[in-house]
Amino acid sequence: MRFMGSRKKHAVILWVGFMAAMLGIFSYLIFSTWSEYKKAIIDNQKKQMLLTTQTMGENLKVFIEGYQADLNSLCSIEEELGKTGRQDWDILSDYVNNHSRFVYDIILEDGDGMLLKSSRGYGIKETFSVTELDSQTSFCQSRLENGEMYFILKKNLSAGKCISLVINAKTYYQSLVAHIRLGTNGYVVIKDSRGIILAH
Repeated sequence: MRFMGSRKKHAVILWVGFMAAMLGIFSYLIFSTWSEYKKAIIDNQKKQMLLTTQTMGENLKVFIEGYQADLNSLCSIEEELGKTGRQDWDILSDYVNNHSRFVYDIILEDGDGMLLKSSRGYGIKETFSVTELDSQTSFCQSRLENGEMYFILKKNLSAGKCISLVINAKTYYQSLVAHIRLGTNGYVVIKDSRGIILAH
């Protein structure tokens, strides 16, 4: 009889040990599966952010290249008019009016950066970021005399003057970037190569 009680006691101990081992294994499997799932979600979010960054970079590059081509044409027109001695601001003003969604102004400056002409009457007050696109052209983030921040595409002319195409950074961001969300609360910030925030 005593032997049966001892056997029953061992069976209960074995059963409790077996159940504890099963619970430990089950907990480990759940934890490791959850860890792998969490890692997969984070990796997918990283890939999504990288893809979004690459896409935004390409979109901004195409955007700038399009306006750079326009700026080159406007500079050629201005230089041709300068050779004839004719000053015709109407062509440049018409360009601003026909591209008003993103183009805020065109500014003509002398070699010292003094305002010669502007459709809106504001010169460049302060520049925060400059990215050289080629030997004559740069992309800048600047504040105009009206206090607002803009993207500036600036090209030096052969006569020592320069023409700047003023792009409305807020409109660009609101139209093409602001609606992109990363995760629940993430949003896109555009920075230059030195980490200066250009638009957010």
